Amino acid sequence: MIITSSIIEQFRKYLIESEKSDNTISKYIHDVCVLKEFMSGGELSKERLVSYKEWLRGKYKLTSANSMIAAANSLLDFMGLQHFKVRQYKIQRPVFIPEAREIRREDYRLLVNTAHAKGKIRIALIMETIASTGIRVSELRFLTYESLSVGEFVVHLKAN
Repeated sequence: MIITSSIIEQFRKYLIESEKSDNTISKYIHDVCVLKEFMSGGELSKERLVSYKEWLRGKYKLTSANSMIAAANSLLDFMGLQHFKVRQYKIQRPVFIPEAREIRREDYRLLVNTAHAKGKIRIALIMETIASTGIRVSELRFLTYESLSVGEFVVHLKAN
């Protein structure tokens, strides 16, 4: 089987129907277009996909290569070619942030105090909330007045 523009368009519709986010759809379509270019009109095979994986490793960071492999594997699932799927690269991630990247207590206090002094109360509260809870900036929207009155808040993560 060969990756064609028609297959990519059908794949886009499949991603929409699978309720993928707009960003995911855009990224996956871009990435399968890169795969299509790599294949240069040739038939899909496990061997060619392993070569693609190695090509990605030489051209991109491993995290980027892995996201492109995820897009390719999703396309293969869509095409019914699960037996051609390739494994992502294993990446050893540090458990903690290196100490050199940690913010010092004095610097944190200076940031919060400066925000207060400039009348940026909301920014100061956001910094204090993130520092005291460890939540991500993207999770702040789940912290509402209602959740505070109940004493807990629920973060909705995207499903796989």
